[in-house]
Amino acid sequence: MLISILKEVVVSGAKGKAVHKVAVYLIAGLINPAFGDSYSFPWLRGPHDQIIEYNDHVPVFEQIRLDCYKHLHSFDFCKALVNIFTSEEESEHLMTKVAVFRIVTQLVRMKKEMFDAANLKTLTPPAELIIKH
Repeated sequence: MLISILKEVVVSGAKGKAVHKVAVYLIAGLINPAFGDSYSFPWLRGPHDQIIEYNDHVPVFEQIRLDCYKHLHSFDFCKALVNIFTSEEESEHLMTKVAVFRIVTQLVRMKKEMFDAANLKTLTPPAELIIKH
């Protein structure tokens, strides 16, 4: 459902509407579930329950990221993200731009070996697709 909302941006050529921005926020949350200073800055990390729980679930997060990418790969998601990214006014809170950056940074870090291990050799790794754009 979320991916089809992004696909609509490419098909219609529309700039990001509110529904597209919300879809980007939700996809960013799926692809990059850790968001906030306790996860972002290593010097704030400690052996507390949230970090331990997050580390225990990393394989699940990686699988969700891979599943999202499989669906994003079915259309020109880079174009959709750029359209939505540029639709946000610079004078606003820039939440959409941050969400797009979260998606891109997490996709770029996916290694080719992950695709080989999942028997998805036909998928182009995200870093290669993003570099082409």
